[in-house]
Amino acid sequence: MPLSFDQLFGRVTCLVVIGGITAATICSPAVAGEAWSCNAPNGQYDYKTFAISEKTTNINGQIVFHNADFNPKWASLAHISVAKHGADTGDCHCSGIAIYAIAESERVEFHSMANGDHVGIAQSRFETPVTFNISFSPQGVMTVAMGKTHPEISTVSLLHPEHDVMELSCSGSYVSFLNVVVS
Repeated sequence: MPLSFDQLFGRVTCLVVIGGITAATICSPAVAGEAWSCNAPNGQYDYKTFAISEKTTNINGQIVFHNADFNPKWASLAHISVAKHGADTGDCHCSGIAIYAIAESERVEFHSMANGDHVGIAQSRFETPVTFNISFSPQGVMTVAMGKTHPEISTVSLLHPEHDVMELSCSGSYVSFLNVVVS
Protein backbone atom coordinates (compact mmCIF):
# COMPACT_ATOMS: atom_id res chain seq x y z
CA MET A 1 0.00 0.00 0.00
CA PRO A 2 1.51 3.38 -0.99
CA LEU A 3 2.31 5.77 1.84
CA SER A 4 1.40 9.45 1.74
CA PHE A 5 4.05 12.16 1.82
CA ASP A 6 3.08 12.92 5.43
CA GLN A 7 3.54 9.26 6.39
CA LEU A 8 6.93 9.16 4.69
CA PHE A 9 8.44 12.41 5.93
CA GLY A 10 6.26 13.65 8.74
CA ARG A 11 4.48 16.96 8.66
CA VAL A 12 6.56 19.87 7.45
CA THR A 13 6.07 22.73 9.85
CA CYS A 14 6.46 26.24 8.43
CA LEU A 15 6.54 29.45 10.39
CA VAL A 16 6.01 32.68 8.50
CA VAL A 17 7.33 35.74 10.28
CA ILE A 18 6.01 39.08 9.04
CA GLY A 19 7.30 42.19 10.73
CA GLY A 20 6.93 45.58 9.12
CA ILE A 21 8.20 45.17 5.56
CA THR A 22 10.23 42.00 6.15
CA ALA A 23 8.80 38.52 5.59
CA ALA A 24 10.68 35.28 6.11
CA THR A 25 9.72 31.63 5.87
CA ILE A 26 11.38 29.07 8.09
CA CYS A 27 10.51 25.45 7.34
CA SER A 28 11.69 22.37 9.15
CA PRO A 29 10.54 18.76 8.86
CA ALA A 30 9.01 16.96 11.79
CA VAL A 31 11.08 13.85 11.10
CA ALA A 32 10.79 11.04 13.62
CA GLY A 33 11.31 7.44 12.60
CA GLU A 34 10.46 7.95 8.93
CA ALA A 35 10.95 5.46 6.08
CA TRP A 36 11.38 5.73 2.32
CA SER A 37 12.23 3.12 -0.32
CA CYS A 38 14.21 4.18 -3.36
CA ASN A 39 14.06 2.05 -6.50
CA ALA A 40 15.80 3.34 -9.62
CA PRO A 41 17.08 1.32 -12.61
CA ASN A 42 20.71 1.70 -13.62
CA GLY A 43 21.34 5.02 -15.34
CA GLN A 44 18.41 6.64 -13.51
CA TYR A 45 18.26 8.53 -10.22
CA ASP A 46 15.58 8.86 -7.56
CA TYR A 47 15.68 11.05 -4.46
CA LYS A 48 13.77 12.76 -1.66
CA THR A 49 14.97 16.12 -0.43
CA PHE A 50 13.64 18.07 2.52
CA ALA A 51 14.60 20.92 4.79
CA ILE A 52 16.40 20.28 8.05
CA SER A 53 17.43 22.74 10.72
CA GLU A 54 20.82 24.39 10.28
CA LYS A 55 21.36 23.35 13.89
CA THR A 56 20.84 19.63 13.13
CA THR A 57 23.41 17.66 15.11
CA ASN A 58 22.33 14.08 14.46
CA ILE A 59 20.78 11.90 11.74
CA ASN A 60 20.30 8.21 12.42
CA GLY A 61 18.35 5.19 11.22
CA GLN A 62 18.88 2.01 9.20
CA ILE A 63 19.69 1.26 5.58
CA VAL A 64 18.77 -1.93 3.73
CA PHE A 65 20.35 -2.36 0.29
CA HIS A 66 17.93 -4.87 -1.26
CA ASN A 67 19.49 -5.33 -4.69
CA ALA A 68 21.44 -3.65 -7.46
CA ASP A 69 20.96 -3.21 -11.18
CA PHE A 70 24.59 -3.75 -12.22
CA ASN A 71 25.90 -2.11 -15.37
CA PRO A 72 29.53 -1.54 -16.40
CA LYS A 73 28.81 2.13 -17.23
CA TRP A 74 27.09 3.27 -14.01
CA ALA A 75 27.59 2.44 -10.34
CA SER A 76 24.75 1.04 -8.23
CA LEU A 77 24.64 3.33 -5.21
CA ALA A 78 22.71 5.22 -2.56
CA HIS A 79 23.39 8.37 -0.52
CA ILE A 80 22.33 10.02 2.69
CA SER A 81 23.67 13.53 2.34
CA VAL A 82 23.34 17.01 3.76
CA ALA A 83 24.28 20.31 2.14
CA LYS A 84 23.50 24.01 2.18
CA HIS A 85 20.51 24.73 -0.06
CA GLY A 86 21.33 27.02 -2.96
CA ALA A 87 25.11 26.87 -2.58
CA ASP A 88 26.31 27.92 -6.04
CA THR A 89 29.91 26.77 -6.05
CA GLY A 90 29.89 24.23 -8.88
CA ASP A 91 30.18 21.47 -6.27
CA CYS A 92 27.42 20.45 -3.87
CA HIS A 93 29.79 20.15 -0.89
CA CYS A 94 27.65 17.22 0.25
CA SER A 95 28.51 15.38 3.44
CA GLY A 96 27.16 12.09 4.73
CA ILE A 97 27.18 8.44 3.66
CA ALA A 98 27.67 6.90 0.22
CA ILE A 99 26.77 3.22 -0.28
CA TYR A 100 28.10 1.25 -3.27
CA ALA A 101 27.04 -2.21 -4.42
CA ILE A 102 29.90 -4.55 -5.39
CA ALA A 103 28.83 -6.97 -8.16
CA GLU A 104 31.46 -9.66 -7.68
CA SER A 105 30.48 -10.44 -4.09
CA GLU A 106 26.88 -9.20 -3.73
CA ARG A 107 27.87 -6.95 -0.89
CA VAL A 108 27.72 -3.22 -0.25
CA GLU A 109 30.39 -0.85 0.98
CA PHE A 110 29.60 2.14 3.20
CA HIS A 111 31.72 5.26 2.79
CA SER A 112 31.99 8.46 4.78
CA MET A 113 31.51 11.27 2.25
CA ALA A 114 32.97 14.75 2.89
CA ASN A 115 35.11 17.45 1.28
CA GLY A 116 34.96 15.68 -2.10
CA ASP A 117 36.43 12.45 -0.68
CA HIS A 118 34.90 9.07 0.12
CA VAL A 119 36.47 6.87 2.79
CA GLY A 120 35.36 3.23 3.12
CA ILE A 121 34.31 2.37 6.66
CA ALA A 122 32.09 -0.75 6.61
CA GLN A 123 30.60 -3.55 4.50
CA SER A 124 27.52 -5.74 4.59
CA ARG A 125 25.61 -8.19 2.44
CA PHE A 126 22.43 -7.35 0.53
CA GLU A 127 19.19 -7.45 2.56
CA THR A 128 21.03 -6.74 5.82
CA PRO A 129 19.66 -3.80 7.86
CA VAL A 130 22.61 -1.63 8.89
CA THR A 131 22.29 1.04 11.58
CA PHE A 132 23.84 4.42 10.79
CA ASN A 133 24.50 7.60 12.75
CA ILE A 134 25.78 10.89 11.35
CA SER A 135 26.62 13.57 13.91
CA PHE A 136 27.80 17.15 13.48
CA SER A 137 29.69 19.14 16.11
CA PRO A 138 29.52 22.94 16.50
CA GLN A 139 33.21 22.96 15.46
CA GLY A 140 32.34 21.56 11.99
CA VAL A 141 33.36 17.95 12.64
CA MET A 142 31.23 15.16 11.14
CA THR A 143 31.30 11.66 12.64
CA VAL A 144 29.77 8.72 10.74
CA ALA A 145 29.14 5.46 12.59
CA MET A 146 28.01 2.32 10.74
CA GLY A 147 26.71 -0.68 12.67
CA LYS A 148 25.07 -1.11 16.03
CA THR A 149 26.95 -3.60 18.21
CA HIS A 150 30.51 -2.73 17.12
CA PRO A 151 30.17 0.40 14.95
CA GLU A 152 32.84 1.38 12.44
CA ILE A 153 33.54 5.10 12.82
CA SER A 154 34.93 7.82 10.54
CA THR A 155 35.52 11.40 11.69
CA VAL A 156 36.36 14.36 9.43
CA SER A 157 36.58 18.16 9.72
CA LEU A 158 34.22 19.61 7.13
CA LEU A 159 35.38 22.36 4.78
CA HIS A 160 31.70 23.34 4.37
CA PRO A 161 29.86 22.37 7.58
CA GLU A 162 26.73 24.41 6.74
CA HIS A 163 23.65 22.30 6.07
CA ASP A 164 19.92 22.90 5.83
CA VAL A 165 18.86 20.20 3.34
CA MET A 166 19.00 16.42 3.60
CA GLU A 167 18.70 14.13 0.59
CA LEU A 168 18.09 10.38 0.46
CA SER A 169 18.87 9.00 -3.00
CA CYS A 170 19.70 5.97 -5.11
CA SER A 171 20.71 5.04 -8.64
CA GLY A 172 20.78 1.55 -10.13
CA SER A 173 19.52 0.06 -6.90
CA TYR A 174 16.62 -0.72 -4.60
CA VAL A 175 17.32 0.65 -1.11
CA SER A 176 15.19 1.27 2.00
CA PHE A 177 15.95 4.04 4.48
CA LEU A 178 14.25 3.04 7.74
CA ASN A 179 13.53 4.79 11.05
CA VAL A 180 15.35 7.96 9.90
CA VAL A 181 15.42 10.48 12.74
CA VAL A 182 16.78 14.03 12.38
CA SER A 183 17.56 15.95 15.57
